[in-house]
Amino acid sequence: MRDLVAPLRERTFLLMWSANLLANLGFWMQDVTLGWLVSGLTSSPSQVALIPAAAMLPTFLLSLPAGALGDLVDARKLLIGIQAAIVGTLLCLAIAIKLDHLTIAGLLVFAFVSGTFNALASPSRQAILPSIVGRDNVRSAVMLGSISFNGSRAVGPLIGGALLAAFGPFEAVLAYAAACCAVLGAFCAWNYKPAPRRARIDMLGNVTEGLRYAWSNGSLYRPLATSALYFVCVSPLWAFVPLIAKGFAAGNSGVFGLFMMSIGLGAVLGGFVPHLNGSKGYFPSLRNSAALTALAFLVIALAPSLAVSLGGFLLAGIGWIGVSAGINSHVLLETDERFRARMIAVVMIVFSGSLSLGSVVWGQAARHVGMLPCFVVASVLLLTLAAIAALRQARPHGSPAEQG
Repeated sequence: MRDLVAPLRERTFLLMWSANLLANLGFWMQDVTLGWLVSGLTSSPSQVALIPAAAMLPTFLLSLPAGALGDLVDARKLLIGIQAAIVGTLLCLAIAIKLDHLTIAGLLVFAFVSGTFNALASPSRQAILPSIVGRDNVRSAVMLGSISFNGSRAVGPLIGGALLAAFGPFEAVLAYAAACCAVLGAFCAWNYKPAPRRARIDMLGNVTEGLRYAWSNGSLYRPLATSALYFVCVSPLWAFVPLIAKGFAAGNSGVFGLFMMSIGLGAVLGGFVPHLNGSKGYFPSLRNSAALTALAFLVIALAPSLAVSLGGFLLAGIGWIGVSAGINSHVLLETDERFRARMIAVVMIVFSGSLSLGSVVWGQAARHVGMLPCFVVASVLLLTLAAIAALRQARPHGSPAEQG
């Protein structure tokens, strides 16, 4: 516990973490608000589905260029500029709501622009951690960030729903904008001394250089490859949660929120478990997380009641945090400072690409055999991955961070 909270003793990290906690709560509040707004504009499922697709598309398109940019320019100036643009975008959305000029096309543009700014900022946001907390506290800092995000996932939608009901969408969007202003203030207060940067900016060359660096570094590509396998195997959790919730809902739409809260709460709890939160190394964390997620999937597949199913999702959340946060901290520790933003961008692509691919594969499989067999097969694959991680941990060679 003491090691986990150590980064909070650093004034700059405490300021940024507190501001990001507010922004994370605001993000989930905005998620509820956008869902309410789009449902009032259209009843077409295809149009509704375009909103999250527009928000995610920039991650696929821009992560690597964003990582290359983050390694080339002053991170503080870049993050201040992007955060100011995010606040401006939210204010434009609030004005459109206030003037009753909001349309589906406008929401799509907002989702895509917001996703673009987040995709541009994400690699640099994580790459700066070692310069704020020091190498010994990187894992704890990454885990605290994950706890903040997943904890806000558990309560943010509830706050957003209450705010929306009490005041309306205009005030809800302004609340998120205010939270983003807090993050902007934290970046402005950060006393950052940038490392010397190259005079010539060659985006394509730097993207290629980053990919070569990842491929040639065994302490990076092996953990990246195994984390990709984990995300493919765990993707039924996210792909099927609406259908599982619907099976227990009996007309109660709030049941879906209970499942999302269970995952978020589990992720927060997992952050305090040393053998799951990455403090013992990446492969020990992968081994334990994969085994626990496998158990969770069997519970979900065989659950006779809502309470048992929610317990399975809670276990899955505990297992999830070890890999989702563990791969980020491992990459930050194993990467040369010149490549950090690019390697975080690679993690983002591995994460989003593996989950997307897994959702498609498991979705097609469920059409033919049903959801229950999919969870059972995924559980077996996760146990196999846990065994691979245990073997990898037992090998005498590799970097200390890789072995744990």
